[in-house]
Amino acid sequence: MMQELFKQIGVTHIYSIPYHPQTNGQIERFNSTMDAKIATLCNDSKTDWDDQLPVVIFSYNTSIHAITKQVPFEMMFGRSPVLPFDHQDPNVVLSQDPEYLSKLNLFLSSSTAQARQNIIKNQQQYKKRYDINRSNPKYAINDLVLVKTLNPRHKFDIRYEAMLLTNEEYEEAKNTLHDTTLARQLTANKRKQLCKRLKDYEYSVKYLPFKPTNYTIKHINKTTEIPDLEKYILDSKNATRFFIDTESTIKPYHPNEPALIQIMILRKDQSSIVLLVEVRHLPHQESQEFESIQELFRVIFQPKSLIHIWGNRDELKSFV
Repeated sequence: MMQELFKQIGVTHIYSIPYHPQTNGQIERFNSTMDAKIATLCNDSKTDWDDQLPVVIFSYNTSIHAITKQVPFEMMFGRSPVLPFDHQDPNVVLSQDPEYLSKLNLFLSSSTAQARQNIIKNQQQYKKRYDINRSNPKYAINDLVLVKTLNPRHKFDIRYEAMLLTNEEYEEAKNTLHDTTLARQLTANKRKQLCKRLKDYEYSVKYLPFKPTNYTIKHINKTTEIPDLEKYILDSKNATRFFIDTESTIKPYHPNEPALIQIMILRKDQSSIVLLVEVRHLPHQESQEFESIQELFRVIFQPKSLIHIWGNRDELKSFV
């Protein structure tokens, strides 16, 4: 409903940052002026402030604005306001000027242009005065900076912590941490998240990510033929490093049942082989294929093999 209302009256709804009134300076300045005027006219108990609003608003709209150098009432209606102490002629005369509309548009456009120029001029002056006492630090990647510690518990706690800057991927986190105004508004959890992102990047630069080589996936089940199993046995004999992981089928209110054994065979200067042993679909225990699978595991678990197991080693007990 509000969006449709703004659309009908030609108003652009602009949002400001929560809990950061510096982003809405014009409104805050207007509120300060209104507060001072209302406080002057209110009674001692400050209970009739709403009765003073029409007087205060009319006074504001009929005064020359310090920035625009224009009277808000004249910029809105294109004429001078009728003040209570102005002489009132009992006879009302309506002028019949055919060029009134064009003159009104010309007056409104010229006053608006002058107000806009005055606003830009004052903004430049404010910026110049602000920049006098405002440093413009420049940071580079891997620079060590101090970050304010929020919510200290004791007066002897560390007030600033050293933080390593990141590259362009974390400009948002970096700029937020270094903004001395926004830093006071950050919650402890938000600050921890930003610090974690910076720390993760520090680790990613220091330790290169693991890039696996090419690998092929093979399934071992009741349809696997003996020549294929013999090939896997030969590949295991030529390898000395294996990665093993297990997967189980979850059954509510019952122990998990073994379902899959994942074995990665790392071969030097060759692509790796990933064997997916489907435990619940293996050949009969008295078959030759099953004996070949047992031989494969005997080769893998020989004493000279270096085996890496994801998780607890006891996970393999249910598969034996």
